[in-house]
Order: sequence, then structure tokens, then C-alpha cells
Amino acid sequence: MRLWISVILLTSSAVAHSETTTIDSGYIDSGYFEITLANDIIFHSDDNYTGGGYIGWSPKGSRFEFHTAVDIYTPTNKKTETQPKGEHPYAAYGYIGFIYNIPVMTDRFSMSIGADFGSVGPRIKGGGIQNWIHLQGNKPLFNGWDNQIFNLWVYNLKNKTQFTVISLNNMKLGLYSPLECGNYRCSFGLGVEARLGFNVKKFGHHRQSNSSYYVFARIEKQHVTKDIALQGNFKKKNGQAINSYSVELVNDIVVTNVGARLDFNIFFFELELIEVSKQFTTQVPSKDRHSTLSLGFRY
Repeated sequence: MRLWISVILLTSSAVAHSETTTIDSGYIDSGYFEITLANDIIFHSDDNYTGGGYIGWSPKGSRFEFHTAVDIYTPTNKKTETQPKGEHPYAAYGYIGFIYNIPVMTDRFSMSIGADFGSVGPRIKGGGIQNWIHLQGNKPLFNGWDNQIFNLWVYNLKNKTQFTVISLNNMKLGLYSPLECGNYRCSFGLGVEARLGFNVKKFGHHRQSNSSYYVFARIEKQHVTKDIALQGNFKKKNGQAINSYSVELVNDIVVTNVGARLDFNIFFFELELIEVSKQFTTQVPSKDRHSTLSLGFRY
């Protein structure tokens, strides 16, 4: 926690001493529409975070960005009709949300706030989505979705601070700190990201319409205090509280990402490989890997 506060103070000090005196307009250079698909098939696995989809968009000239998404989680053993003990709970999370990019006085610093609102549980139809996809690929179905986490309306509030430490035309190095908390998940993190390529954009400037091609790598340490997708929830039946299946949370995790992004003025493309360290005490294998593919255009 002290380290997180120190980074915020460091970035705030840098802003205060910046020679830039006009509000950065990079956030609102263009509107955009984006589709992201996530899956673990590239790593020949089908468990823990197993897949999802994300749609994002923003009007031109607006500091607001909007999105809707679904995330699906499953255990490793797909054959049994009961929840395998010691494995990830069956869970589906669907939500809508927004991000607001706060005006700042330097192009090295960016900050955003946002919120997500949605639900976990059977109403998201995660089992139907996953098994339909498996049918298209002639893959085995997951049989235990009747044991998933119960229906619950959820929300999460979010904040992200980014600071570009080194800014060269073909290389950027930055620090960032995400924070989120609600009745779905609570965590805060510290991360560092490096970008190398052609005309590399500063952090927080993804909506600028200039061409840019680069590879990137980031590593983030997260402290997690709540995660319903792992810890489960409860419902009342005949006046009695019934708990859904849960596993014991690992509070400190590391998320590592590598990937490439291509921006062609109007169209953009991004491929990302993600590895998350052990998230619950009985997790086997101890790391979860998946990939994301994003396609979009600006207007």
C-alpha cells in the first residue's frame, strides 16, 4: 500500500513540475468501435478463465468510453456433472460500463475513472455460450454448469493512473496503477510497461488517429481482497442461506502480458498473450494463460 501511494505522489509531483500548460487533447482525437475476443485455446487449455468477449465504443469528441462484456470461468474437469473439488468454480460475469478520461495538464500523465454494472450467475447464460462454441468446434462439452455461482447483481468502481517515464519516438516506458472495488472484485495494482516500435504512442493516448506499430510487454503486481468468481456467493432458500461452491483466494498475484499493436490511422489490431500467477490455493496448474485478439476502427 505504501508503494502504491508513493507512485501516486511521484506522478503527481511530475505533473506539478511539467512545462506543459495546455490540457492534453489526445483522449478525444477520435471516436472508435472495438471488438475483443479472449480464449485459452492457443495454450491448449480450457479452464479457469476460459474465454470472453468485449465490445467498446466512444463518440468522437467525448471523453467517455463505453463497453459491454462477458467473462466465463470453468474448472479443469469438464466431464463430471458436479463441481470438481479444489478447482475453479463455474462462473459467468456479464456487464456494461463506462470510462471517463480526466483532463490533465501534461501529455505524460493520464487518469481515468469508471464503473461496471452487471451480474454473475445463470442469467448470463455462460454455460450455453461456452457449449455452443464447443459444438461449433466439435469439442467436448462442460457438464457441470448446473453448479455455477448463484445469480447476483454486481458493480465495480475503477480508477487507473498512468505515467510515461521515458518518451522517445520509437520507445516508451511507463508506470501504471489500476484500482477497482465493488461487490464483485476488489484489487489494486502496480505495473510497468515497455513499448518498442514505430511512432509509439504515449500511455493513455490510444484514441489518437496517427499510425503506430509496436510490440509491448508489461508486468503487474496485484493485491486482491475480493473476487466472487473464486469466492462464490450465497442465496436464501426456505429462510436458510445456501453458499455456492468456493475456493480460497490467493491475495497477491502477478499478471504478465506481451503482445503487438498495429494502428493504421483508421483501423487497428492488437494481439496479446496473458499469464496470471496462482489465483487460488488449490489451483493446478498454478498459472492461467489465455490470449486476446482486438479489432477496431476509428471515426
